[in-house]
Amino acid sequence: MYELVDGQYIMTDEYQKKKYQISHDVSGADVESIVVAAIEGGVSSWASLDNISSPWPDKPPGLPASLYVTQLLVQGGIVKLIDVEDDIVFWELTLMKLLKGISQYMHSFVPSGSHSINSIESILDDLDSVDADIIFQYAIFEDVIYS
Repeated sequence: MYELVDGQYIMTDEYQKKKYQISHDVSGADVESIVVAAIEGGVSSWASLDNISSPWPDKPPGLPASLYVTQLLVQGGIVKLIDVEDDIVFWELTLMKLLKGISQYMHSFVPSGSHSINSIESILDDLDSVDADIIFQYAIFEDVIYS
């Protein structure tokens, strides 16, 4: 899924170009953009990764956690997130849940006066950690719980 090139992990073409169908095509590269923005800042106020239990001991050395999360999701795995205030509360994230969160986000933020949903491209053009956080919350809770 990722290969080490010049000291940097790069998503292989196979996964970068793979498409997932919701109301729009979402590529592996799109998933990576959202996951990286969420894990590297977006969800940190309410969640942290369970990076101790399986499959984390198998994470390739030097591969950033956000890229490993992308790999796990795209390959059909489950990622556990832990409540930062109560470490016995956790949530499971799968690719299907993430795709539902993306779809819900796309439908929730329709520009005023428009009758069309946002495209994945328009979302990714302006994606920041706040947007990624909302997508993760939709994926896990089907609502925005933490603001």
